Amino acid sequence: MEVCELCKVDPECVVHTYSHTPFIDGRNYNLLCFCCASVPKGYHYDAATEELTVFDDMDPDRLHTPTEMVEDGWSEEEAKKSVRAVKRAIKKSKLLVVSGSESHVFAELILT
Repeated sequence: MEVCELCKVDPECVVHTYSHTPFIDGRNYNLLCFCCASVPKGYHYDAATEELTVFDDMDPDRLHTPTEMVEDGWSEEEAKKSVRAVKRAIKKSKLLVVSGSESHVFAELILT
């Protein structure tokens, strides 16, 4: 059985984008579930102005909350598990850089 490398859940839908392109934590993942891949915000919609802003880059400070993900159709359990897993991966990358590892260049850029 294959599981998502971040949240350890058997995915219904798999994202392969991050096997060659770094995810938000600067690492590549061969198997990432669609829910975890959806945690970084790729857009912002302002209902008052009806303006949609699409982001070209991933920012560790710009993540969906579990509530936002539930509003987008995810179950509360999936949303909470994925948001926690992605935040843990980001924190782990930052700690690796602080400890002197130079193997996570993306994480180094986040800290500077």
